[in-house]
Amino acid sequence: MSTLQLAYLKDMLKHQPYLYLDQITEYMFYKFNIKWSHTCVYTAITVKLNLSLQQITMRALQASELERFVYLNALSSFDDPAMFVFVDETMVGKNESRRTRNWAPVGEGAPIGWEIFQADEYDQEIYSMLAAADINGFLGPGVCQPVWRAAGKDDRNVLRGTINGADFETWLEKTLIPTLGLVALNQPRSVVVMDNASVHNHGRIEAMINKAGATVVWNAAYSPDLNPIERCFHQYKSELKRSRLTHPDAIDRHMAALYSVKRENMINYYGGKALNGAIRNLPRAKKEMSVQKWLVQKGAGLALLGGGLLK
Repeated sequence: MSTLQLAYLKDMLKHQPYLYLDQITEYMFYKFNIKWSHTCVYTAITVKLNLSLQQITMRALQASELERFVYLNALSSFDDPAMFVFVDETMVGKNESRRTRNWAPVGEGAPIGWEIFQADEYDQEIYSMLAAADINGFLGPGVCQPVWRAAGKDDRNVLRGTINGADFETWLEKTLIPTLGLVALNQPRSVVVMDNASVHNHGRIEAMINKAGATVVWNAAYSPDLNPIERCFHQYKSELKRSRLTHPDAIDRHMAALYSVKRENMINYYGGKALNGAIRNLPRAKKEMSVQKWLVQKGAGLALLGGGLLK
Protein backbone atom coordinates (compact mmCIF):
# COMPACT_ATOMS: atom_id res chain seq x y z
CA MET A 1 0.00 0.00 0.00
CA SER A 2 1.09 3.55 -0.68
CA THR A 3 1.59 6.17 2.00
CA LEU A 4 -1.72 7.78 0.99
CA GLN A 5 -3.60 4.49 1.23
CA LEU A 6 -2.10 3.70 4.63
CA ALA A 7 -3.03 7.17 5.86
CA TYR A 8 -6.63 6.62 4.76
CA LEU A 9 -6.69 3.22 6.45
CA LYS A 10 -5.30 4.66 9.68
CA ASP A 11 -7.84 7.50 9.74
CA MET A 12 -10.70 5.09 9.05
CA LEU A 13 -9.74 2.85 11.98
CA LYS A 14 -9.25 5.85 14.24
CA HIS A 15 -12.86 6.94 13.74
CA GLN A 16 -14.38 3.46 13.24
CA PRO A 17 -12.26 1.03 15.28
CA TYR A 18 -15.12 -1.48 15.48
CA LEU A 19 -15.07 -2.39 11.76
CA TYR A 20 -14.67 -6.02 10.72
CA LEU A 21 -11.90 -7.00 8.32
CA ASP A 22 -14.27 -7.61 5.40
CA GLN A 23 -15.84 -4.17 5.93
CA ILE A 24 -12.42 -2.51 5.97
CA THR A 25 -11.50 -4.27 2.74
CA GLU A 26 -14.74 -3.13 1.09
CA TYR A 27 -14.22 0.50 2.12
CA MET A 28 -10.68 0.41 0.75
CA PHE A 29 -12.01 -0.94 -2.54
CA TYR A 30 -14.66 1.81 -2.80
CA LYS A 31 -12.04 4.47 -2.12
CA PHE A 32 -9.16 3.29 -4.32
CA ASN A 33 -10.83 0.77 -6.67
CA ILE A 34 -8.24 -1.84 -5.69
CA LYS A 35 -9.35 -5.21 -4.35
CA TRP A 36 -6.87 -6.13 -1.63
CA SER A 37 -7.06 -9.53 0.02
CA HIS A 38 -7.99 -9.80 3.67
CA THR A 39 -4.46 -11.00 4.39
CA CYS A 40 -2.94 -7.94 2.74
CA VAL A 41 -5.19 -5.54 4.65
CA TYR A 42 -4.59 -7.38 7.92
CA THR A 43 -0.83 -7.19 7.39
CA ALA A 44 -1.04 -3.47 6.66
CA ILE A 45 -3.02 -2.91 9.88
CA THR A 46 -0.83 -4.99 12.17
CA VAL A 47 2.61 -4.47 10.62
CA LYS A 48 2.54 -1.09 8.87
CA LEU A 49 0.19 0.68 11.31
CA ASN A 50 1.17 -1.34 14.39
CA LEU A 51 -2.43 -1.84 15.48
CA SER A 52 -3.95 -4.90 17.13
CA LEU A 53 -7.47 -6.11 17.86
CA GLN A 54 -7.92 -5.56 21.59
CA GLN A 55 -10.62 -6.32 24.13
CA ILE A 56 -12.93 -3.38 24.80
CA THR A 57 -13.24 -2.22 28.41
CA MET A 58 -16.86 -1.16 28.82
CA ARG A 59 -17.65 1.80 31.07
CA ALA A 60 -21.06 2.85 32.30
CA LEU A 61 -22.36 6.24 31.21
CA GLN A 62 -23.72 6.64 34.75
CA ALA A 63 -20.20 6.59 36.23
CA SER A 64 -19.21 9.87 37.85
CA GLU A 65 -15.74 11.15 37.00
CA LEU A 66 -15.70 12.99 40.33
CA GLU A 67 -16.45 9.79 42.27
CA ARG A 68 -13.77 7.95 40.33
CA PHE A 69 -11.26 10.71 41.13
CA VAL A 70 -12.16 10.63 44.84
CA TYR A 71 -11.78 6.85 44.93
CA LEU A 72 -8.38 6.88 43.21
CA ASN A 73 -7.25 9.67 45.49
CA ALA A 74 -8.28 7.57 48.52
CA LEU A 75 -6.18 4.64 47.28
CA SER A 76 -3.18 6.89 46.77
CA SER A 77 -3.32 8.03 50.40
CA PHE A 78 -1.89 4.68 51.54
CA ASP A 79 1.85 4.08 51.19
CA ASP A 80 1.97 0.28 51.28
CA PRO A 81 0.14 -1.66 48.53
CA ALA A 82 0.07 -4.71 50.82
CA MET A 83 -2.53 -2.90 52.95
CA PHE A 84 -5.26 -3.36 50.34
CA VAL A 85 -7.68 -6.27 50.15
CA PHE A 86 -10.23 -6.11 47.33
CA VAL A 87 -13.59 -7.81 47.83
CA ASP A 88 -16.38 -8.81 45.46
CA GLU A 89 -18.47 -11.76 44.36
CA THR A 90 -18.80 -13.49 41.01
CA MET A 91 -21.08 -16.02 39.34
CA VAL A 92 -19.55 -19.03 37.63
CA GLY A 93 -21.73 -20.74 35.03
CA LYS A 94 -21.08 -23.72 32.81
CA ASN A 95 -19.56 -21.53 30.12
CA GLU A 96 -16.77 -20.54 32.50
CA SER A 97 -15.70 -24.20 32.75
CA ARG A 98 -16.34 -25.11 29.15
CA ARG A 99 -13.80 -24.75 26.36
CA THR A 100 -15.85 -23.89 23.28
CA ARG A 101 -13.13 -24.42 20.66
CA ASN A 102 -11.31 -27.62 19.68
CA TRP A 103 -8.74 -28.34 17.02
CA ALA A 104 -10.34 -30.25 14.11
CA PRO A 105 -9.68 -31.01 10.42
CA VAL A 106 -10.65 -28.20 8.06
CA GLY A 107 -13.89 -28.78 6.18
CA GLU A 108 -15.35 -31.45 8.46
CA GLY A 109 -17.69 -29.16 10.34
CA ALA A 110 -17.69 -28.02 13.93
CA PRO A 111 -16.71 -30.60 16.60
CA ILE A 112 -19.53 -31.80 18.86
CA GLY A 113 -19.29 -31.92 22.65
CA TRP A 114 -21.72 -33.82 24.85
CA GLU A 115 -23.08 -32.91 28.25
CA ILE A 116 -26.24 -33.19 30.32
CA PHE A 117 -28.32 -30.02 29.98
CA GLN A 118 -29.40 -29.81 33.60
CA ALA A 119 -28.86 -27.39 36.45
CA ASP A 120 -29.77 -28.20 40.03
CA GLU A 121 -28.28 -27.94 43.49
CA TYR A 122 -26.00 -30.88 42.76
CA ASP A 123 -24.53 -29.34 39.61
CA GLN A 124 -20.96 -28.32 40.48
CA GLU A 125 -20.49 -26.41 37.24
CA ILE A 126 -22.59 -23.49 38.50
CA TYR A 127 -21.84 -21.60 41.69
CA SER A 128 -21.41 -18.21 43.31
CA MET A 129 -18.18 -17.18 44.97
CA LEU A 130 -17.41 -14.49 47.50
CA ALA A 131 -13.74 -13.64 47.15
CA ALA A 132 -10.99 -11.38 48.41
CA ALA A 133 -7.60 -10.64 46.87
CA ASP A 134 -4.53 -8.81 48.10
CA ILE A 135 -1.14 -8.16 46.51
CA ASN A 136 -0.32 -11.88 46.66
CA GLY A 137 -3.47 -13.04 44.84
CA PHE A 138 -6.69 -14.60 46.07
CA LEU A 139 -6.68 -15.19 49.83
CA GLY A 140 -7.05 -18.95 49.38
CA PRO A 141 -9.73 -21.66 49.64
CA GLY A 142 -10.53 -20.81 53.23
CA VAL A 143 -11.76 -17.37 52.11
CA CYS A 144 -12.72 -17.77 48.44
CA GLN A 145 -15.37 -20.44 48.77
CA PRO A 146 -17.68 -21.65 45.99
CA VAL A 147 -21.28 -21.88 47.14
CA TRP A 148 -23.46 -24.44 45.37
CA ARG A 149 -27.08 -24.16 46.35
CA ALA A 150 -30.63 -23.68 45.12
CA ALA A 151 -32.61 -20.54 45.89
CA GLY A 152 -35.16 -22.39 47.94
CA LYS A 153 -36.16 -25.83 49.14
CA ASP A 154 -38.20 -26.64 46.03
CA ASP A 155 -36.28 -24.48 43.55
CA ARG A 156 -33.81 -26.53 41.57
CA ASN A 157 -32.52 -23.60 39.49
CA VAL A 158 -29.23 -22.54 41.09
CA LEU A 159 -29.06 -19.48 38.86
CA ARG A 160 -31.53 -17.94 41.32
CA GLY A 161 -29.43 -18.91 44.32
CA THR A 162 -27.45 -15.68 44.44
CA ILE A 163 -25.58 -14.22 47.42
CA ASN A 164 -27.64 -11.83 49.55
CA GLY A 165 -26.84 -9.35 52.29
CA ALA A 166 -27.11 -11.93 55.08
CA ASP A 167 -24.71 -14.27 53.27
CA PHE A 168 -22.21 -11.46 52.77
CA GLU A 169 -22.39 -10.34 56.40
CA THR A 170 -21.84 -13.89 57.68
CA TRP A 171 -18.90 -14.40 55.31
CA LEU A 172 -17.43 -11.06 56.36
CA GLU A 173 -17.70 -11.78 60.08
CA LYS A 174 -16.56 -15.40 60.12
CA THR A 175 -14.21 -15.58 57.15
CA LEU A 176 -12.72 -12.27 56.04
CA ILE A 177 -12.43 -10.19 59.23
CA PRO A 178 -10.14 -12.72 60.99
CA THR A 179 -7.63 -12.18 58.15
CA LEU A 180 -7.59 -8.37 58.37
CA GLY A 181 -4.79 -6.26 59.82
CA LEU A 182 -4.79 -3.01 61.80
CA VAL A 183 -4.83 0.10 59.67
CA ALA A 184 -3.34 2.21 62.50
CA LEU A 185 -0.20 0.05 62.25
CA ASN A 186 -0.21 -0.04 58.42
CA GLN A 187 -0.57 -3.81 58.53
CA PRO A 188 -1.31 -5.95 55.47
CA ARG A 189 -4.98 -6.32 54.48
CA SER A 190 -6.12 -3.44 56.67
CA VAL A 191 -7.88 -1.47 53.90
CA VAL A 192 -10.95 -3.26 52.55
CA VAL A 193 -11.99 -2.07 49.09
CA MET A 194 -15.44 -2.93 47.74
CA ASP A 195 -18.21 -1.50 45.59
CA ASN A 196 -21.48 -0.03 46.79
CA ALA A 197 -23.69 -2.98 45.81
CA SER A 198 -26.80 -3.38 47.93
CA VAL A 199 -25.32 -6.41 49.73
CA HIS A 200 -22.26 -4.33 50.73
CA ASN A 201 -23.45 -0.83 51.33
CA HIS A 202 -24.67 -1.01 54.91
CA GLY A 203 -23.52 0.97 57.90
CA ARG A 204 -23.31 -2.30 59.83
CA ILE A 205 -20.80 -3.72 57.33
CA GLU A 206 -18.47 -0.73 57.68
CA ALA A 207 -18.89 -0.75 61.47
CA MET A 208 -17.88 -4.42 61.64
CA ILE A 209 -14.72 -3.74 59.63
CA ASN A 210 -13.85 -0.64 61.65
CA LYS A 211 -14.35 -2.53 64.91
CA ALA A 212 -11.76 -5.05 63.72
CA GLY A 213 -9.27 -2.21 63.32
CA ALA A 214 -9.43 -2.00 59.53
CA THR A 215 -11.01 0.62 57.30
CA VAL A 216 -13.17 0.66 54.16
CA VAL A 217 -12.65 2.41 50.83
CA TRP A 218 -15.76 2.40 48.65
CA ASN A 219 -15.23 2.10 44.92
CA ALA A 220 -16.92 4.65 42.68
CA ALA A 221 -20.38 3.61 41.49
CA TYR A 222 -20.56 1.84 38.10
CA SER A 223 -16.76 1.46 38.04
CA PRO A 224 -15.82 -2.24 38.21
CA ASP A 225 -12.82 -1.43 36.00
CA LEU A 226 -11.26 0.27 39.04
CA ASN A 227 -11.35 -2.90 41.16
CA PRO A 228 -8.40 -5.22 40.39
CA ILE A 229 -10.34 -8.25 41.63
CA GLU A 230 -12.39 -8.10 38.43
CA ARG A 231 -9.20 -8.95 36.52
CA CYS A 232 -8.60 -11.76 39.00
CA PHE A 233 -12.05 -13.16 38.22
CA HIS A 234 -11.32 -13.01 34.49
CA GLN A 235 -8.06 -14.92 35.00
CA TYR A 236 -9.79 -17.38 37.35
CA LYS A 237 -12.48 -18.20 34.78
CA SER A 238 -9.93 -18.54 31.97
CA GLU A 239 -8.00 -21.06 34.06
CA LEU A 240 -11.20 -23.04 34.70
CA LYS A 241 -11.39 -23.70 30.96
CA ARG A 242 -7.70 -24.59 30.69
CA SER A 243 -7.78 -27.05 33.58
CA ARG A 244 -10.98 -28.87 32.67
CA LEU A 245 -9.17 -31.96 31.32
CA THR A 246 -6.34 -31.98 33.86
CA HIS A 247 -8.75 -31.38 36.78
CA PRO A 248 -12.10 -33.10 36.00
CA ASP A 249 -13.34 -32.58 39.56
CA ALA A 250 -14.96 -29.18 40.14
CA ILE A 251 -13.17 -28.56 43.45
CA ASP A 252 -9.76 -29.44 42.02
CA ARG A 253 -10.47 -27.14 39.08
CA HIS A 254 -11.46 -24.36 41.46
CA MET A 255 -8.20 -24.78 43.37
CA ALA A 256 -6.09 -24.68 40.22
CA ALA A 257 -7.90 -21.55 39.01
CA LEU A 258 -7.67 -19.87 42.39
CA TYR A 259 -3.90 -20.25 42.60
CA SER A 260 -3.31 -19.28 38.98
CA VAL A 261 -3.52 -15.66 40.17
CA LYS A 262 -0.07 -14.97 41.55
CA ARG A 263 1.73 -12.04 43.11
CA GLU A 264 3.25 -11.01 39.79
CA ASN A 265 -0.25 -10.85 38.26
CA MET A 266 -1.53 -8.70 41.11
CA ILE A 267 1.36 -6.26 40.85
CA ASN A 268 0.60 -5.87 37.15
CA TYR A 269 -3.12 -5.39 37.88
CA TYR A 270 -2.36 -2.82 40.58
CA GLY A 271 -0.12 -0.91 38.19
CA GLY A 272 -2.54 -1.11 35.27
CA LYS A 273 -3.71 1.82 33.21
CA ALA A 274 -7.18 1.92 34.80
CA LEU A 275 -5.84 2.80 38.26
CA ASN A 276 -3.53 5.45 36.79
CA GLY A 277 -0.81 5.04 39.41
CA ALA A 278 -3.19 5.34 42.39
CA ILE A 279 -1.58 2.36 44.13
CA ARG A 280 1.91 3.57 44.95
CA ASN A 281 5.23 1.95 45.88
CA LEU A 282 4.59 -1.23 43.92
CA PRO A 283 7.41 -3.79 44.12
CA ARG A 284 8.84 -5.38 41.01
CA ALA A 285 6.97 -8.48 39.89
CA LYS A 286 8.95 -11.69 40.24
CA LYS A 287 8.20 -14.96 38.52
CA GLU A 288 6.79 -17.46 40.98
CA MET A 289 6.34 -21.22 41.10
CA SER A 290 3.76 -22.94 38.91
CA VAL A 291 0.29 -23.81 40.17
CA GLN A 292 1.14 -27.52 39.97
CA LYS A 293 4.27 -27.08 42.13
CA TRP A 294 2.33 -25.01 44.65
CA LEU A 295 -0.35 -27.68 44.95
CA VAL A 296 2.30 -30.32 45.62
CA GLN A 297 3.95 -28.20 48.33
CA LYS A 298 0.71 -26.99 49.85
CA GLY A 299 -1.37 -30.12 49.40
CA ALA A 300 -2.43 -29.92 53.02
CA GLY A 301 -4.55 -26.93 52.08
CA LEU A 302 -6.97 -29.27 50.38
CA ALA A 303 -8.23 -30.15 53.83
CA LEU A 304 -9.84 -26.72 53.92
CA LEU A 305 -12.14 -27.86 51.14
CA GLY A 306 -14.04 -30.26 53.37
CA GLY A 307 -17.72 -30.03 54.17
CA GLY A 308 -17.60 -26.30 54.85
CA LEU A 309 -17.46 -25.46 51.17
CA LEU A 310 -20.88 -26.75 50.20
CA LYS A 311 -24.06 -25.19 51.46
